Amino acid sequence: MTHLLRLSFASLVLLPLACSSSDDAGSANPSTQLTPGERLCKSLETYVNECGAATPCDSALVTDCSSIVDLLSEPFLDGVSECINGGEGSMTSCLGAGFGSLTPTQAHKELAAAFCSECAFGAPGCEAAFFSEDNPDTAIVGKAILPFSDSLVSQVKEECATGLACAGTFLNCTQGVLAKRAIPESTVQCLVDNLTGQAAPAEGGEQTCVVDGTGGSGGNGQGGTGGAAGSGGAAGSGGSSGSAGAAGGGGNGGSAGSGGGPVGADCTRGEQCASHVCDPDTLRCIEPECDSSRYCQGDVCVRQVPGADAGYCARSCIVSQGCDSGQTCVADLQGYGICLNDGQGGHLGACSGVDSDTSTGCIQGHLCIERPGEAPWCMRSCDYWAYGGCTNGEHCVIGGVCSPEPGDPADVGSPCDPQTEAGAPCGPLNEFYIGACVAISSSEQECTQLCRLDGDDCFQGTCEDILGYGDEGLGACM
Repeated sequence: MTHLLRLSFASLVLLPLACSSSDDAGSANPSTQLTPGERLCKSLETYVNECGAATPCDSALVTDCSSIVDLLSEPFLDGVSECINGGEGSMTSCLGAGFGSLTPTQAHKELAAAFCSECAFGAPGCEAAFFSEDNPDTAIVGKAILPFSDSLVSQVKEECATGLACAGTFLNCTQGVLAKRAIPESTVQCLVDNLTGQAAPAEGGEQTCVVDGTGGSGGNGQGGTGGAAGSGGAAGSGGSSGSAGAAGGGGNGGSAGSGGGPVGADCTRGEQCASHVCDPDTLRCIEPECDSSRYCQGDVCVRQVPGADAGYCARSCIVSQGCDSGQTCVADLQGYGICLNDGQGGHLGACSGVDSDTSTGCIQGHLCIERPGEAPWCMRSCDYWAYGGCTNGEHCVIGGVCSPEPGDPADVGSPCDPQTEAGAPCGPLNEFYIGACVAISSSEQECTQLCRLDGDDCFQGTCEDILGYGDEGLGACM
């Protein structure tokens, strides 16, 4: 199944909630349940375990990571994680690369205004250049502050951007604010030095190491992993009749690999192609139709291999709308997706579409669903956020499929049965289950209405990002 859509399918019917206490619910992509901070800490720990700590600062940042990430903004955390997992640099250089996706928030702008007024005595152009490299006097200050969360930035403004000598004491004052968060002083110094580009370089120069991803499949056989490439990069072994996956090449061959068949080779998954693109219509490897520099005209660029830049152009759709005959809309948790070709699996029958990038594996209007401990089966799709579409006593559940199994009968706001698994559907309303059982203590669960973070779905309260599916746009009404 296409990389962007795996989470939705693995989490249907029994929604694994990050805030629940159940360990039984599984997912095809557990990392998506982690917060951005948890993902970064996992990436840093994996980097040090597989690649070694280049400096004492690396070890300190890993040890105190859980405290540090609470200080930083989510875009920065995501940027650093992607850099490390993709083998784009060392821990030190990736902390610097994380700035690429950042823009100042209102809190940052207010701090810049206070600093320029109080510490720079109203110097002309100070605010405009505060977060750029154009003004060396303020660039180092702006760079240190830009990754911080709004709450921390506001605290720094109140405590550090005041007084006649604050220009010279600002960074030391900022370190003092961080130290109040019970982070060791040496770790605070490491963090600030890394953010401002003043960290000591690793002995022997910068070393990179890929810690995430698998290589492509070999020719017409199963390829090996191209992932954990250390100093020389582990080679991805090819299949019994295919050429070997390309070697890591000094640590840059892990996240996507370059094994796989040539253009024209048979395929059902992008991993089987050297180009990382399998054409759903011809079931053959093709040249990429889109990447980070080439866009699809009116369509969506679908990347079939995690970590690969290459993709093909697919028609976008919403549930039950926008696809040709012989295709079904494969949608995310919010109902937006791409059109994939239908397969052979009948209603509630066995299917193999979970492992395919080119077909749903099921007849039209059905999706191939794999739940923990069960073989995949075809379930009818439905529009969870609008009109439904289920029949014969089935209920539309989150993820957009019709479940033939009963959920917990509890209404929204009422306790779920103690024997019900966390994340199970609840809140029956006509043909829908509008909620999920969420743990509110070690022994209690409550039926909580599900909602879109950017929608207007809540009957009461507001939609909050408490379930661990914020990246998918899913929240709960609180």
